[in-house]
Amino acid sequence: MRFSSNEMSTSPKTSLLLLVLILLLCSAPGLQADDEMFDRLRVTVGDTTGTAGEENSAVSVFLTNPSDDIFAFTIHIALDRNDIANFQTQLDTIEVFTYWACNNWVGEVCTDSVGVDDPLTEPWDFEHIDTVEAYAGVFDTVGTLISGWDYVQSRAVSTGDLGLDILLTAISDTDSIPGYVPPLSPQGGGVLFRVLADIFPIPPEQEDRTATVRIDVGFKRWFGFSTPEGESIGWITVQVPDTNYYMCTSPEPPPGTGCYEWTKVYSWECPAEGCDSVGIQMVDIPVLDSTQVSLFDGSITVLNTCCIGRVGDTNNSGEDEPTIGDVSTIIDVLFINNNWDIIDCLAETDINQSGGVSPTPNDITIGDVSILIDYLFITGSSLGLPDCL
Repeated sequence: MRFSSNEMSTSPKTSLLLLVLILLLCSAPGLQADDEMFDRLRVTVGDTTGTAGEENSAVSVFLTNPSDDIFAFTIHIALDRNDIANFQTQLDTIEVFTYWACNNWVGEVCTDSVGVDDPLTEPWDFEHIDTVEAYAGVFDTVGTLISGWDYVQSRAVSTGDLGLDILLTAISDTDSIPGYVPPLSPQGGGVLFRVLADIFPIPPEQEDRTATVRIDVGFKRWFGFSTPEGESIGWITVQVPDTNYYMCTSPEPPPGTGCYEWTKVYSWECPAEGCDSVGIQMVDIPVLDSTQVSLFDGSITVLNTCCIGRVGDTNNSGEDEPTIGDVSTIIDVLFINNNWDIIDCLAETDINQSGGVSPTPNDITIGDVSILIDYLFITGSSLGLPDCL
């Protein structure tokens, strides 16, 4: 449609109204920029659902980095309970990197060195690589933000309850592999990686069916995202008071009141009357700045359903495509013997899903029979059957 110049013109009053309308829309709460746009990093563990006994359930970890290139990262995720699921692990030979900074050089020989906790942000002089037998977590990076990175490795940290946690470390480009892999450019959100979990065959009567998958930041070496320049994003140093307790192990002979030798002890090791000396000093500790980094835990929830794939397997044959046998089973239960014990899965039998995730026998009606008959003998497969809830 062609418009004339008169049709497209607006009066000053109309222009003013349009300006007010635009300002109102821009200031509307629902249209304001999301807080995540002000985060340098946002890490989110997705919520996963599965059926009891399900294997290879993928737990996705998402990353948003709107302003920084990401060269490397380490992240530790852990389940808060051991009766819902566990992360898949396998015994593997993995490389363990340790880094050392020299405190004293004699020519080109270092006579004293100290370990470096964060080699991505702290200076170091030596790199030592060991290979050890350890349990590694099973992960997937196909089609993720770090697909093609030079170094991606995971391991189970907890040895007492294997499968409760995964520590994953990734580096985009390493000197040991030819070629250059660029760091992850700023982006608005995507899957960083996936880890695989197996869900336990918990009983239907169990009510609490959710485990939290938390991001652990208790140790700096267990969580960190670094830029190519070596900055550890979001970690800052703050000073806090540190109280130290001491007991005198070699007191000065009377009448002296001094002490020749002190032993540092824990507060609970002090006697009832208190320790002999208490000292307070300010120490630097690393903390994660929540104004720069936002973390969101996820979950694994076990659905209380036996339905797999599509509905319709009322006779528990294990086949996804229904048959006349499935129709006969419903008719038998509804109109002949009323024996509900022959139906192992009500969710498969509730074809129209009137009972939701956990249907009861009252939800199984002639309507479910009609849909199956229509699918098998009238409309055909084009009718389709709903996926399990």
